[in-house]
Formats: sequence, structure tokens, C-alpha cells
Amino acid sequence: MEEERLEEEKKIETEVKEEVERRPITWVHLVTFAIVTGLCTVLAIFAVIVAPVPPAPGVSGLYIAAAVYVPVSLWFGIWGALAAYVSCILLGIYTGMPFLFLLWWSLADFFEGLVPLAAFRLFKIDPEFKIEKRTTYNIIMILLIIDLIIAAFATANPAIGQASPITIGGHTFGLILLLSFILAVVLMIALIIITKSISWFFYTLFGVLAASVVSAIIGASVVSMGEISAGLTAGLAILGIIIVVVNFLIAFLDHYTGNPIWRIILYITIGLTLVLALIFAINVSSKNPAYPIVLFGWGFGDIIVLSTIGAMLMVTLTPFIKRTQIYIKKWIA
Repeated sequence: MEEERLEEEKKIETEVKEEVERRPITWVHLVTFAIVTGLCTVLAIFAVIVAPVPPAPGVSGLYIAAAVYVPVSLWFGIWGALAAYVSCILLGIYTGMPFLFLLWWSLADFFEGLVPLAAFRLFKIDPEFKIEKRTTYNIIMILLIIDLIIAAFATANPAIGQASPITIGGHTFGLILLLSFILAVVLMIALIIITKSISWFFYTLFGVLAASVVSAIIGASVVSMGEISAGLTAGLAILGIIIVVVNFLIAFLDHYTGNPIWRIILYITIGLTLVLALIFAINVSSKNPAYPIVLFGWGFGDIIVLSTIGAMLMVTLTPFIKRTQIYIKKWIA
């Protein structure tokens, strides 16, 4: 009898836990989404005005908004990635880009949040960093901040950023910007070694490097297309909307049904979309010599801000946000 009672209590506890994890979508989620979208839009517009990449309208060499895209996605689930998508559209409207063009181009920011979110959820990684050697961590973070300041100064001043050019693979890059990029990557790797934190490892690999590279590949390929037909623009716009809506709906079904098959379908959908984006980028890059410049400027800027501002947001705010009602443990609620 005692064993049956304990088994029944365990069953009830499991059901309650599952019910809590499948909280309904409420006005809190919608308000949080609206606030985050507004914040990301302001940061995106500010970045494009302060540090533009000349060959590419709407692109910034120091895209501060990217530093928010990853943290908000890890805190608020797919709502954070959706906020990144919408904010990019609003940025494009502000800078005068064609609306249909934006519906595809903004996938760059959508996947910048979605890729690390998928990695953290798939491997069930806690986004709260556990840092043991705090002093060493602080020293490296100070160096990263200094690197950020130097990169920002060099980006905002082309005469400095393009000084002492170095040619790699037939393309020329400014020495200071190139060294800043290399230093940021080295310091992030050093943090992985020092902190010995699985959360920090995943953030560096997926929240900084993978997110930046994926966003740059998608964004640069779209920017480098140049003039395209109205039919192709409309087709890409429809495809962009379909990709966002399908990912959101699958996450919704996964949450409300509790059926793991939907989660598998979601990961497959994300993977297939990334493959599609890579094929698209390879095809475009071979036709436009400006592609590597835009790709480097986009990816470099995102890596810099995610390894500094993004990391500081994760370290300082995650413990507090996790203990509030707005934190989303899974995908959507």
C-alpha cells in the first residue's frame, strides 16, 4: 500500500510539473514581446546610424541590437527570436528599404536568436552561467570591453578602420578591425577554458560564433543580390514569412500537445532552412565581389557585441529574469 501511495504521489507531482511547464500564452508574453521588439528596434537604428557598412545600406559594423537578440531568445524563447525579426523589419522601413525585401532579409536576425535557442533547448543547457574564477573572468571581460571600444572607434572612423590594409583571399581588411576580431575570438576561447562552464561553452559556440556566422551568411547574401525581379522579391518575401510562421506554429504545437514529435520536426525545420540559406549564399557570393566585405563586417560586428555586451547581459540579468514570470523555460510559454 505504501509503495502504491508513493507511486500515486509521484504521478501527481509529474502531472503538476508538466502542467506548469505548459503554461498558457498570456498578455505578459505579448507585452514582453512588444517591449523587447521596441528596444531592439531602437538599438538597431542607432547602430546603423553610428557604424554603417558603406557598401550595404541597413548594415552596421557594430550592430548593438545583436547583443540583445541572443539573450532575449534564451530568456523568452521563440518570442525573443520573433522580436529580432520584427525589429529588423522596422529598421529596414526606417532606412527606406523595400518592404517585401525586408521580409526575407530579416531572417538573418530571426535565426541569430533561433540558432542558440535551439542548441540550448536541445541539450537542455541552463543559460545561467556558473563562474568560479571571478577575478580572472573580470580581467578578460575588461579586455573584451576595451576591444569593443577600439572596434567601435575604428568602425566609426573609416580612415582608422581601413588603415594598414591586409589582403586575405583577394580581399582587403583594415589591420585594426582584423586584430580586434581575432582578439575577441581568442578571449572568448580563454573564457571557456577558465570558467569550465558548459553554459558559457554553449553561449560562445552557439550564442556568439554560430549565431554571428549564420546571421552574416543570410544577411550578406541578401544584401549582395543587388537588383532582382519583382517576382523573385515577392517569392522570397512569402518564403520568409512562411519560415517564421511555421517555426512559431510548430513551437506552439510542441508546447500545447506535449508530443515530442513536434520538437523533432522543429529542429529538422531549422536545420533544413539553414541548409537552404547556405546554398543560397554560395550561389550569390560567387556573383558579387562585395559579398566577403559585407559578410566580414556583419559577422565581425556581431561577434564583438555578443562577446562583450551580450555576455555581460547574460551574466548579470539571467539570474534575476529566471526567477520572474516572464522567463520561458522551453520554447513559447
